[in-house]
Amino acid sequence: RFVPVDGEPGLVIGHLDGRTLPATQPAHDRQLVNVLNTDPHPRTATVAATHGADWALHPALDGLAEGTLGADGRVSVPGRSVAVFVR
Repeated sequence: RFVPVDGEPGLVIGHLDGRTLPATQPAHDRQLVNVLNTDPHPRTATVAATHGADWALHPALDGLAEGTLGADGRVSVPGRSVAVFVR
């Protein structure tokens, strides 16, 4: 689902929650947050559904993308970039 972002133009955030899948599915305990910043300036927002979790940049983006998603739910990304976080 898409996460509403107030006051941050150009920022699109999606949250995929595998915890809603049956336990027989391989990704039933995984989550993914994707962030697209179309603005040329860095943006920060809060994703309430991610609070309290340890997030890491997706391994496929190691060295290719920047951004942070903290346990407090605050996501920060540079201008004109995409970041994908997993847990």
